[in-house]
Amino acid sequence: MSGKNDEPLMMWVVFDHPNDFPNSWVARMWLDNTPQDTMLIADSYELIEMQLRNWDYINMGRNPEDDSKIHSVWI
Repeated sequence: MSGKNDEPLMMWVVFDHPNDFPNSWVARMWLDNTPQDTMLIADSYELIEMQLRNWDYINMGRNPEDDSKIHSVWI
């Protein structure tokens, strides 16, 4: 899936204390279905949510079939 003009769809996937950052909330940028190295790392979900809202991303929630560490997806 791509954005308009065949640009990749950028989204942020927010993880609740993933295994590689067990003491933090992590938002990782994805382009289409590919994770990127760009991340936001914070002590609380609220800090990540505030930043993503400031960048005008919209919380799409999560798919029940997602990994249990995925808290939300922002587009």
